[in-house]
Amino acid sequence: MTSSITVENYSKGENKELDLEIPFPDLPESTPQFIVHPGSKMCNIISAALNKLNTDKQLLWIGSGPATTKVISCVEIIKRKNRNLHQLNKIGYKIVEEYWDPKLEDLDQLKVVRRIPTLFVLLSKDLVQRDLGYQAPRSSAEEMWQPIKVKRRRNLNSQKPQRGNHGGRSWNPNNDAQAGYSRSEQGARGYYGRGRSRGRGSSYSERNKVENTSNDHRNNPESTS
Repeated sequence: MTSSITVENYSKGENKELDLEIPFPDLPESTPQFIVHPGSKMCNIISAALNKLNTDKQLLWIGSGPATTKVISCVEIIKRKNRNLHQLNKIGYKIVEEYWDPKLEDLDQLKVVRRIPTLFVLLSKDLVQRDLGYQAPRSSAEEMWQPIKVKRRRNLNSQKPQRGNHGGRSWNPNNDAQAGYSRSEQGARGYYGRGRSRGRGSSYSERNKVENTSNDHRNNPESTS
C-alpha cells in the first residue's frame, strides 16, 4: 500500500544555491562584485562602491528577485556622482534547489528547482561592448526624461460672459432687445450687478410690477379713463 504524495507527508529540507553564471565572459576575476539583497542598506553599499571606484575601473552589481529594483537605484545614484561611467545590463537566473524530506518510509526525497530572475549591471570607466542593454554615460534617467514646460496662453477670443462687480453678468442691451425684454425687466433679471429681485425668485419681481402699476393709477387717475 502506497501513501499519497502530499505536503503533509514532507518537511522542508536544505536549500542549495548553484553558482551564478556571470554573463560577461571577458570580465576579469578581480572585478569587485556587489551582491544586493532585499534587506541590504543602500547607504553602506553606495559608500563602499564609491571607494572602489577610486582604485578600480569596473564594478559589477547583482540582484535577484525583489532586489533588482534596489540594484537599479544604487546604479543610478552612482552614475549621478560619476557621469563618465558606461553601463551594460544583462539578465540571467539564479538556480536554487530545494529538498523536501519524507516523513514516511515508503516515500522518496523530493527536489524542487527554482529559477529566480537576476539582474547583472556592469559599470565601467572604459568603453564596453555596445551590446543589447548598453547605456552611454550621458543617458542617465535624469537627463533622458526632462520635464517639458508648457506655457499656457490666454484665449482672448473666448465668448465667455464677463462677471459684474456684484457677481452678476454684464448687461448687453442687444441680446435683451432681441429677446423682447423691456429695460425694467432687464434690471430685474440681474444685469445691473446683483439684480432688483436679489435672489427672491420670480414672484418677488412680479409683485413689484403689480405694486408699481397700482401706484401709477393712484397718482394719475385720468390715465385709466
